[in-house]
Amino acid sequence: MSGAVVAQREVETDAWSAALARAEGAKVYDDPKQLRRTIRAEAKAKEKRADAWKERTDRQQQGMAEKQKKCAWFMLLS
Repeated sequence: MSGAVVAQREVETDAWSAALARAEGAKVYDDPKQLRRTIRAEAKAKEKRADAWKERTDRQQQGMAEKQKKCAWFMLLS
């Protein structure tokens, strides 16, 4: 069998599986538009979390630098 025939058979099998699952009342997540939207939303959320984490680490580094500077200042005074 050629690759096209195997691919066509696989597509038909997936379609029948989805149709049977819908007939049984199960939810089938195969809408390409909705899947793209979900993937985009997840990527955006991931980017937002990464930005928040970077901001947190930057704030933490800045706080540590300020504490070290303050400590060094007090060491000079004493």
